[in-house]
This record gives sequence, structure tokens and C-alpha cells, in this order.
Amino acid sequence: LEVLGELGVPTPDILITATGTEIHYGEPLIADRSWQRQIDYRWEPDRVREVLSEARGVEFVEEESVTPYRLRFVRDPSDGPTLAKIRRRLRREGLHVIATLDHETDLDVTPVRASPGLAIRFLCHKWHLAPSRVLVAGDSGNDADMLSGETLGVVVGNHTPELEAIRDRPQVYFAEKGHAWGVLEGIEHYDFFDSIRIPDEDNL
Repeated sequence: LEVLGELGVPTPDILITATGTEIHYGEPLIADRSWQRQIDYRWEPDRVREVLSEARGVEFVEEESVTPYRLRFVRDPSDGPTLAKIRRRLRREGLHVIATLDHETDLDVTPVRASPGLAIRFLCHKWHLAPSRVLVAGDSGNDADMLSGETLGVVVGNHTPELEAIRDRPQVYFAEKGHAWGVLEGIEHYDFFDSIRIPDEDNL
């Protein structure tokens, strides 16, 4: 919000933040309580911290990025376990969570019902919006779930390696340009402000 204010960008009608665990509406930033109740299902943050504290090369981050429904850890890429091993460890302990890796070092753990993609689907259902008329853009591993749904996905040119795993998925366009220019390229690719079209797979 500080950055948007500095750039003179109006506050969005809806904000999905904290790896999809928080939804707020409008200028007063009214929290969606029904979303909070939904994602609270079997959320055990203390146990998550306990289990991952035993993992070599994984360290809990005590900072503002930690919210009631998101825990952040730093993974040492040279010494820490792979994301697959982290997920297996959490499953083995009976924890119902989603673990995502961003920029190969930032590890977020959230409730099993919370992610950017699930938050968008929740909003589409709640407000009767067609996912096929929603354009999403991302650049890092935390965005993979959001980009892989029924929406129109755009991966900007400056994306992190984690997103290469979704390159062949339908309705995910990999832009050549980075940052905001990549988003604009994706808007043009889908003709988003007009008829909305899905080019042939050969052109994706």
C-alpha cells in the first residue's frame, strides 16, 4: 500500500495478500471473515514450527511477513532439504498445510485451504465472477497455484525458475518482457479488454 501510494495508484477494490491467506476490501481494508473461518481448518502453526525447526538448513523468520495464517522460513539452498522432502516431512507428521518455495530460499507454510489460487476461486464463487474473465500475473513460485487455474495466466519475463514447471499448462502465457511490461504483453495476448481470446497452444 505504501508503494501504491507513492506511485499514485488507487487502492484496489480487493486485496489478496500474505500468500493468499488474507482478503481485504476497499479503502477501509475490511477483512473477509468468511475466508478466515474457511482457512482455519486444521491449522496448527505451533506444530509446523516445531516440525520444521528439526530440519537442517531451514530457519524460522520472525518478522512482519509472519501473519496469523502464514509462517515464513528461510531455506539454505546448499544445505537445506528440497521442497519435496519438506512436504513429505509435514505430511508424515499429519499436518494439513501447503508449503511453497519462492526464489529458492523463501519457504511459506499456510493452511491447506489457503493459497492465492484458492482465494481467487473463493472470490469468483462468492461474487459470481467467471474465472475465464480474470487475468492473473506472477513472477515467482508462490504464484504457481494462482496461475494454474481456470483464469488467464501471465508469467512475466523476469520470473524465477520455479515457474518453469507450469510452462506447458493451458492458459498460461509466458511473456518475453519483464515486470509491468510483461503484464501488458499478456493483456494484449489475450485481448483482455475486448473479446478475450485464447490463442492456439502453438502460440503459447
